[in-house]
Amino acid sequence: MNALAVRSHRSGLRTAGVCLSHCAPVLQRIGWAVLLCSLLGLLALPLPAQVVTTGPSPSRDISGRTVATDGRPLTRVTVSVQGEGGRVIRSVDTDESGTFRIFDLPREPLTVRFERMGLQPAERTVGAYEGDALLDVVLADTMFIVRPLVVEVRRPPPPDQTGRGATSRELTQDQVRRLPGLAEADPIRAVGTLPGVISANDVSAGFNVRGGESDQNAILLDGFPLFSPFHLGGMFSVFNPDLVERVEVSTGGFPAEFGGRASSLVRIQSDPGPGSFQADGGISLLAVRLAVAGGWHPRADERSLFESTHWRVAARRSYADQILRPVTEFPYHMEDLQAVVVARRPSGSRWTTSAYMGRDVLNMGGIQREDFPLRLYTSWMNQMVGTRWDGGIGEGGLVQVYGGLTRFSSSLRFIDFDDTSSGGWMDQWRFGGSVSHPVTPEWTLKAGGSVDHYRWEHQSDMGGTRFTGGGGEGWAPALFVQADGQGGRGWRLEPGLRLEGWVGDDERLVLVPAPRLTIHRLFGDGGEGLRLSAGRYVQVVHSLRDADLPLAIDLWVAPGEGVPHTISDQVQIGYIRPFGGGWTASGDLFHRSFQGLVDRNRNADPNQPADLHLIGSGQGYGADFLLERQGPGIEGALALTWMKADRSFPDDGPLGGARTFVDLPADFDRRLDADLVLRFPALWGWESGARWHVGSGTPYTLPEGGYGLFAPRQGEGGTFRWQPTESAVILGPRNQDRFPWYHRLDLSARRTFIMEWGELTPHLDILNVYNQRNVLFYYADYSGAVPTRSGFTMLPFLPTIGAEVRFR
Repeated sequence: MNALAVRSHRSGLRTAGVCLSHCAPVLQRIGWAVLLCSLLGLLALPLPAQVVTTGPSPSRDISGRTVATDGRPLTRVTVSVQGEGGRVIRSVDTDESGTFRIFDLPREPLTVRFERMGLQPAERTVGAYEGDALLDVVLADTMFIVRPLVVEVRRPPPPDQTGRGATSRELTQDQVRRLPGLAEADPIRAVGTLPGVISANDVSAGFNVRGGESDQNAILLDGFPLFSPFHLGGMFSVFNPDLVERVEVSTGGFPAEFGGRASSLVRIQSDPGPGSFQADGGISLLAVRLAVAGGWHPRADERSLFESTHWRVAARRSYADQILRPVTEFPYHMEDLQAVVVARRPSGSRWTTSAYMGRDVLNMGGIQREDFPLRLYTSWMNQMVGTRWDGGIGEGGLVQVYGGLTRFSSSLRFIDFDDTSSGGWMDQWRFGGSVSHPVTPEWTLKAGGSVDHYRWEHQSDMGGTRFTGGGGEGWAPALFVQADGQGGRGWRLEPGLRLEGWVGDDERLVLVPAPRLTIHRLFGDGGEGLRLSAGRYVQVVHSLRDADLPLAIDLWVAPGEGVPHTISDQVQIGYIRPFGGGWTASGDLFHRSFQGLVDRNRNADPNQPADLHLIGSGQGYGADFLLERQGPGIEGALALTWMKADRSFPDDGPLGGARTFVDLPADFDRRLDADLVLRFPALWGWESGARWHVGSGTPYTLPEGGYGLFAPRQGEGGTFRWQPTESAVILGPRNQDRFPWYHRLDLSARRTFIMEWGELTPHLDILNVYNQRNVLFYYADYSGAVPTRSGFTMLPFLPTIGAEVRFR
């Protein structure tokens, strides 16, 4: 029976691979409509055959799902099956949805044990004469009662953190919602509170991790990347809080399975809903949103391809432009649409299909004031659609196959100058898969590969002349193999190797090996441990966003003429120790080097494509510390980061001239960063949150002087005289001065009221409670007799209110 099932799996995989390989060129030509049709077609691919037998099978399968007490799926729970005498027959880990499946188990009394650090273990028994078993298990936190005595066990940190420390974290939907934010919950803003993560200013939700650039963070929505996932020029992210189930963040040391970025990994998993009707909505200062969930569950006597289907669709739009239309023309609006569908087979396999589309428009063309200097039209758009199949294979193995498309585009034009514009776009097609299988009761091997196809174009035109521009396409194949195993006496090893490739237009294939190794050492069973990680990370795409401009266009390019790939070698060592009462302390030391960093050449020769970019290197090193408490009463965390980030770039002189390398601090080089986040119950059933963020000043370039530019003007009587036309600024050494220290206190409060029709949750957020004037940038004025310097500050004191509703 099982041999036939394996062949059926492989047949389905071969069919999927042939279908995807033949569809890729067609999809590139005719776009989104065909892709959606192909995703529906994938659902009809051959699935594991069900074999009918006339007598009892000599073996059986056990499958099921593990969840937390709040219903959240639990990943990486170790499920071990013990036979007679306590011998371990087979062991697997649960996947991202908390499900597992173990094949070909003997017909004898079995004990199934569920274990994960930080959670109370559970056991289930399966009798010798029972057939295939389906086990749904709820795991509680590690605090339990023994006989008549109440015993509080030393509590390890929350899930997915024991043995990892500050490097790898998981943020739940509740934690994201209770964090004070700009009008509504934002998972990317929440990432900025973690150790090792630097948020340079208030006006951008972008972040830098341990000395890496902001474009070196892999932000994945259900496994598929998004290039610049932000609204309002970076003020808040594109992720609708109603659809976010959890956020997993790895600031370093992630395994060989993941590539494409060189700094960090942020995985956002969508919530497909409970499988029945549910409507969630909200209104805030920024936007109004609505999410509708549903499902389909066939009857027991009904033949169906799937045993259950869960889906959720959410839409969001800003409304200021509509409300203010009778009074004035508000220049900005944003909108997005997100959906997820999860369909499960009786065999345990499942299809997950996700899609996102969002657009921002800033149109200042309606401003008719003659003294307004900046009438412009700018827009940017994110689109993503992808599907993934997860299923079992062999004895405890798992298979994953996926494919999808990500697209980003942005444009800027000045309305009063029709011949002045800039913009660009990038497409990324991704197809791949992986297979994991236990090779011994202690070791699991995983291998796979992917192929990414990139196409991009960008340009900058002025006065009928194209000053910069380019485009191209290329392929980025990758293969990986990794192992995960127990070495005995508290040791755990995760060796891996990833092979990254790139081949572009008329280029040879370039292959870069990226070995990785993580070593865990746990002391006892209380959660105390050490973690050492080392590895190489490769990135082929780069953002050319000009951080000096407040409305910069985000352009992405891949390796080509004058653009290399980035290579980062990293090492980090961390320690974690739980204490009583839900307290946990952890810390990391880290060092990273970067080769192949890309910056704009502001004095580039537009006729020389190789002169458009400056290629440099850099490093980041420092230490993280995290003190956290979870449990009843006051919860929260204190994150401390000391970091130094340096860059080395050639000066921006003309091509062919003598260039020297200049060492300078990175733009985001904040040496000390502290984040205190608290969640606590308030009066009358309200829940409160607080965040106090303190950081040393980031670098900036100090203007040292200025001069006027004069031109001859004809006066009365035909005479000429020199008159000033404009002024210019002389800049000092780049990034050699620093802004003042940054600090800001935010508060929030929310309460859920239970109604007959569902739930109502009003919330209040107050940003910058004591109205600290944090400097965003300085500007100098040399037009007067005495030069003056003024500062443009970040967000002022800003209270916002909103409400969330849930209909059942």
